[in-house]
Amino acid sequence: MITYVFESGHPREGEARTFLRNAVLNTDVKESYRHSGDAFLPKSDAIPLQASDMLAWEWAKCRDETIERPIRPMRKSLLALLQYDPKQYSLNHITGAPLKKFLAQITQLGLQQLEEEQGKTV
Repeated sequence: MITYVFESGHPREGEARTFLRNAVLNTDVKESYRHSGDAFLPKSDAIPLQASDMLAWEWAKCRDETIERPIRPMRKSLLALLQYDPKQYSLNHITGAPLKKFLAQITQLGLQQLEEEQGKTV
């Protein structure tokens, strides 16, 4: 099970809260996300979240400086965080409609798995 923790104060916090509130109303969806709880905390109360902030910042710099406007290779700091080997891994950044489609597919897979676990046919 997963407890989701978000930094409070984000401009889209309300949207995230609405999504979570609706998601947990449906038992199958709640199970597909393995949701056991969620919290919105100030940054000062969630020190471990700063690691994800750092990774997000590094990725945004990579996206800007390496992918969209190729002015430099991937930052060494991001390479170190990822222990990235370009011969072994590829990185993708998905946004907008493709991201929504991907998340819908993941949700469907989770629901199918739940049905299979409950002995139902898919």
